[in-house]
Amino acid sequence: MKLPGKIAIMGGGSWATAIAKMCLAQEDSINWYMRRDDRIADFKRLGHNPAYLTGVKFDTKRITFSSNINDVVKESDTLIFVTPSPYLKAHLKKLKTKIKDKFIITAIKGIVPDDNVIVSEYFTKEYGVPPENIAVLAGPCHAEEVALERLSYLTIACPDKDKARIFARRLGSSFIKTSVSDDVAGIEYSLAPGLVLGFQFQPLAYRYDVIQLCPKGFDKYNASHHNIKIFDMPVLKLGIRF
Repeated sequence: MKLPGKIAIMGGGSWATAIAKMCLAQEDSINWYMRRDDRIADFKRLGHNPAYLTGVKFDTKRITFSSNINDVVKESDTLIFVTPSPYLKAHLKKLKTKIKDKFIITAIKGIVPDDNVIVSEYFTKEYGVPPENIAVLAGPCHAEEVALERLSYLTIACPDKDKARIFARRLGSSFIKTSVSDDVAGIEYSLAPGLVLGFQFQPLAYRYDVIQLCPKGFDKYNASHHNIKIFDMPVLKLGIRF
């Protein structure tokens, strides 16, 4: 696996646009999947996303656009998924190319409806992607701030922290400060709207998170996650996240 190799942005919204800007600060070129051909045509003509962060200019010669998700996956090594969680499955239904040998980064907030699992678990369960090849990208920043090159902070979490460090270095810049973690599930649950209650006791660490999710347009539902680690630093944690 090449890491990060050729990077692809999978989505066309404001956060996808901001992440593309971050990537192009260091990458010579990227691939970019958008589902609508008319949006791609307008992007090329205008030099910016026609619907989101319209003030952010791009050198479109450095971007290979496509509305064919399979073509983008075949030509890419790292896939950054930035679609709304309720629509993730609709995009992936069109996928015929295997992704288990790709490095998957999810920048998606919330969990996968119906399956009631976080996105990283969904990629492992449904597509056979090993957990060590899945990372999550998150941070206390907004797409608009990143686009304006205001100082922003991002965390890249992956069970293999060496892979997280490699990608963090490729995103870092004068206005993007990065840190790494191995707590993929913890970060994904913290991104979901709702109430999270968790506890953790170490050195035999067991964490159980329960979250009530309130996605717009869907009924409320609960999701839970178990995580066990051995031989961590001895500490007792009890917390509630909103």
